[in-house]
Amino acid sequence: MRKILFVRPNVNIDIADFSGFSFAEPLDLGWLAAYAKAEGIDCDIIDMLVDKRRDIVKLLKSGEYDVLVFTGHVTAAASINEMVKNVREFDKDIVIVVTGVMASVNPLVYDGIGIDAIIKTDPYDTFTQILQKIKAGDKNFLSLNGVYDKNNPDYEFVHYVPKHFPLREKIVKYSKHYRHSYLGPCVSIKTSYGCPNNCNFCLFAKSSFGKYWERDLDDVFAELRAIKEKDIMILDDNFTANIRRLEAFCDGLTEHGIKKTFFMLATARAIALNPDVIRKFAKNGLKYVFLGIESFDDKGLSELNKKATPEQNHEALRLLQELGVEVNVGIICLPSFKQEDFDSLISNLKKYNPIFPMINVLTPMPGTPMHETYKDKGLVAKKKYEVFNMMELIIEPEYMSKGQFYSNILKVYSATVGNKTTLNYIKEKYGKIELLRHRQISKKVLKKFRKLKTQK
Repeated sequence: MRKILFVRPNVNIDIADFSGFSFAEPLDLGWLAAYAKAEGIDCDIIDMLVDKRRDIVKLLKSGEYDVLVFTGHVTAAASINEMVKNVREFDKDIVIVVTGVMASVNPLVYDGIGIDAIIKTDPYDTFTQILQKIKAGDKNFLSLNGVYDKNNPDYEFVHYVPKHFPLREKIVKYSKHYRHSYLGPCVSIKTSYGCPNNCNFCLFAKSSFGKYWERDLDDVFAELRAIKEKDIMILDDNFTANIRRLEAFCDGLTEHGIKKTFFMLATARAIALNPDVIRKFAKNGLKYVFLGIESFDDKGLSELNKKATPEQNHEALRLLQELGVEVNVGIICLPSFKQEDFDSLISNLKKYNPIFPMINVLTPMPGTPMHETYKDKGLVAKKKYEVFNMMELIIEPEYMSKGQFYSNILKVYSATVGNKTTLNYIKEKYGKIELLRHRQISKKVLKKFRKLKTQK
């Protein structure tokens, strides 16, 4: 075997509008690259979300590569399918593998035509087994437990936690692009996989098949010590899933003398119920939190199968604000929203000004329980996966037009990220350059919603 080319594909620029605010490296490809190295195989990683080289056939004309690996979310499915088609017209022998969240949750988003293996489970071990088969001249990948087979619905879940650190040297050329909010450049790390919660709209629990794995903390600390950058994005699906482990993580940072600045994804319930642990983490470098509260009322939380209460959502926000931790709040606007729901949302968010919400429309992702609920209620055409971007309405609003719905989302943004208090706060705390960047990103997001507002 010569060399592997790992690819994170480009997607429509409208879909990537939020990437300027929070954008992490393709960590899964870094891990797969480490497994390739362990098998004695060299590789390259190309991140087409930032790399201008996007002609996949042109990249393969060098003749260096005999294995091609794609990863991507649902919005990249069309791009991957198109590239696979183009590659197959150019080279019938190159081995094509697809991995990532959607490969695990719903491999049917990929046409399957021309793809040799779609990795459904145990991605790292399965990928190693694929490489070993290729070296042995065997391409019967369907015989492997972790490879998707439409005729075999049963899979064993053997091992998810990686045995190697990501091969970051293959991604470092893009490092200036990866950041969160006003941190940057950031390096990502993942210490656990899956989420024990079962929010019915979320891919996290589904992508890990309802299981939750944790890396040994000594291994995590060893990786952190090897990272020279200060700013760290913890990409665990829910870093507060095991609060005692989070407390041990804080103690370990002190014990190992690790001084970093951290971002994490968390749940409001865990924060509200464990304020002392969050205070400890804030003293040990926690600066940013993405808090997927989704809703401030019981009805919305119940529909989304969220475990938190409205009171816990407010308590978590109050605590983080008290600690000086920046909060990005995930909000989901339901098709059942009336005008008073949008007005109430604005009122609740303004209590924590400045606050940085990410307003999403309800998007029943393929493979989730929510998709099953809505699949016969006006979802868009099955193959139009690029619209599953959490910005476009794919379910008709019940009480207002689409234009009115998008107008209300624009009002939410104007009342929060666009108000004078927020803009002055960014300027005073982070400087004029970050304020300019904030304005540019906000402009792109608002432009997208204004464009959607005029569509019929």
